[in-house]
Amino acid sequence: MNTIVVSDKIFGKQPDGSAFDIDIEIGTPSLFGPNEWVCPLHAPALKYSNKLVHAGSALQAMCLAIASVRMSLAYFREDGGKLSYEANGDDDFDIKATFGLSDLF
Repeated sequence: MNTIVVSDKIFGKQPDGSAFDIDIEIGTPSLFGPNEWVCPLHAPALKYSNKLVHAGSALQAMCLAIASVRMSLAYFREDGGKLSYEANGDDDFDIKATFGLSDLF
């Protein structure tokens, strides 16, 4: 991955109680081809392992990478998972406050 722009760690807990770390890294968008940009996304716990998010501009690529993380976290919670800021914490990770877009999910 090129330069990491965003790096964060939150914690997830499956409905069965098993806990795991959610490490998130988003890199700097770069030109991929004529009128095509990519933004690297690495969040293995969310099934994004060294993924390149393609888009028509650097801003769009970055926004789509961030939106991918947001949607995955929202779906995880929707399926009964819990998200927290601390290991073994309460279900206190605020998706809306973190990502904005309060009209979604």
